[in-house]
Amino acid sequence: MLSAEEKKQELVKYKSLVIAAIDWTILTTAVLKSDSYNSHTHMESLKIVAQEYYGKGQLSKLKYLYSNFSKAIREKDELDFITFANEQTGYDIDLFKTAFKMIDGIIARGKITSDVQSYYTSVMIDYLRKIVPMDRPKIELLWKLYVEYESRGK
Repeated sequence: MLSAEEKKQELVKYKSLVIAAIDWTILTTAVLKSDSYNSHTHMESLKIVAQEYYGKGQLSKLKYLYSNFSKAIREKDELDFITFANEQTGYDIDLFKTAFKMIDGIIARGKITSDVQSYYTSVMIDYLRKIVPMDRPKIELLWKLYVEYESRGK
């Protein structure tokens, strides 16, 4: 359980991260428009929602909103968002923290046991291929485990 001060700090952090993720999405995504919809207007309205969650002390809702944005950013391999978010908010973020923890468990067990683990394994393989120096043995092991899981027909 967080103390009142810790919760306040977390609220500030996640409000800042949500707004940075929204700004990033607006900057990096083409506008989708119709007579009744504009994607950038929708994104701007989500900033208001984030402010409301912050004002009401709804940390879990801010974390959920950030989780949705960060998942989309991870899936698109937008690693530049990490630098952008750090510059905008002052917070060091790790989009892959959960994935690394899950991957460590998969490697320790020597197999993938669920679709969620399979998804994170494929995300991690893509991520590891892009960083320098490349961890080729880890990529090869994860690829082997991924192929084994997928070939079992889940």
